[in-house]
Amino acid sequence: MKHQYINVDTYTNKVLGSATNPFDVTVQLDMPIRERIRSIQLMSMELPVGFYNIRAGCNTLAFTTTKSGSAPVAYTITLTPANYTISTLIAALQTAINAVISGCTCTITVDTTVNKVTISLTTTYSFSITTDTVLSSVILGFSSAQTAALSLQATSCYNINHDLYLSMCIDTLTTSFLNSNPRCTFKIPITVANGSIQTWNAQTGFKQSIEYNDHAGVIQIPVIKTQWYDRYNNSISNNGLHYSYTLKISSD
Repeated sequence: MKHQYINVDTYTNKVLGSATNPFDVTVQLDMPIRERIRSIQLMSMELPVGFYNIRAGCNTLAFTTTKSGSAPVAYTITLTPANYTISTLIAALQTAINAVISGCTCTITVDTTVNKVTISLTTTYSFSITTDTVLSSVILGFSSAQTAALSLQATSCYNINHDLYLSMCIDTLTTSFLNSNPRCTFKIPITVANGSIQTWNAQTGFKQSIEYNDHAGVIQIPVIKTQWYDRYNNSISNNGLHYSYTLKISSD
């Protein structure tokens, strides 16, 4: 068995096409792979965390306000993508909700003893969540099954650091020899805050490899295209920050 180590840096490697989003990029290898591949293993990763915790796919809230004796009025708000703390998040939510509702005023608070968010409206109005979104259920802790109330407290604790991991997908291999699996995917746990560097390596982490019992003979891979997704399977941007990783290619 022969082993090759491929080091990829999205900043120093030659990038093909647009490089505005390093989380969706194709880099040209200095020496193209031309082997009967048996396995591909992720050996290490150095990832600056630049993606926002509130972003597309994680920034909408659907709700109703109901005046006593009247029909519910439905609204949907979308927050500006950014990196929020729980304090700045509830302030932004309160501002956005008050900008669209009429006849009442919204106040949002956090009970720090139980880490739960409460959304309250003025007298004679009740509030309810109509659709379970990442923002409403995963981050804020609410459920659409909750009964509308003048003051609605979340059923679960808030979770502002909801990104447990990201998936790095090497799409280049799809057209080579991966027929049943659409992507060669590796899981990168996120254990550091925005602005820090997430490191991972096979020596201290868990082994991540794609192994093949059958193959289509010698294949050639001149480029590696990587695309990243969050735990909700949404494509994600690292806001221009580059990263590096090492692959171990084992072949006959």
